[in-house]
This record gives sequence, structure tokens and C-alpha cells, in this order.
Amino acid sequence: MTTLEFALHLAISDAPSHRIGGTVGRNLATPTRGTTDLAVWTLTLDPGAAGLPHSVSAEEVFVLVSGEVTAETEGRTHALRPGDAFVTKPDVDFRLGNTGDTPAVLTVCARPGTTASVNGSVVQPPWAQ
Repeated sequence: MTTLEFALHLAISDAPSHRIGGTVGRNLATPTRGTTDLAVWTLTLDPGAAGLPHSVSAEEVFVLVSGEVTAETEGRTHALRPGDAFVTKPDVDFRLGNTGDTPAVLTVCARPGTTASVNGSVVQPPWAQ
């Protein structure tokens, strides 16, 4: 990390990574790396990986960088293409899955401290901290 007078340069090569099942999250610009108002991270989903249905405590934005991802919410399935955004609202269950044969990469943004509710348990995703 390079701290400038009015900015930060946060290299992805220095970003901590966290694996949960078939998903790897990497903290890009998060509170643990010096931000205060935003948390931005990448998610890489292994081929065939699908997350559990869960909700988040604040709006969350996913932008598909590469690969094939479906987002399931409110009884509908959305096929994302690279460059597409998927926006979740607080307290609405959703699930992401990689339907392709290669890893899928997303850039994600949310408010710092956003929590997830999975099967009735509240967790703090490590890549958002």
C-alpha cells in the first residue's frame, strides 16, 4: 500500500485473500486496507460453485468482470454477462452461482461493516472488512 497525501494506491498483489467453499474473496479497498466509506473486493467463483441463499444488511453491487454467473432472487434467475451489474437490496435473499467451465470474477462494493445472514446466522464476510 502506498499512502499519498490525498489518496491510497492499493495493489491487488498485496490484497489478502479468503477462501470459503468454492469462492475466494480478495480485499481491494476495505477498512482493513485504509478506506472509511466504501468496501470493494473481488470474488472469484470456481467453475460450478454456488453460494448458499443469504441476505445482506445493506445494498451490495456485483459487477461481473469475466465468466458466467447466475443470480437467483425473488423466484427469478438472472444470467449475468461480463460488464453487467447485479444489485441486492437489504434483507432480500439471493444466491450467486458460476454456470461456466472457467472461474468467474466479480468486483463487489458495499458499505463497510455489511453483514450477511445465512441459515439464520449473522456473519461478517472477511473480504468486506
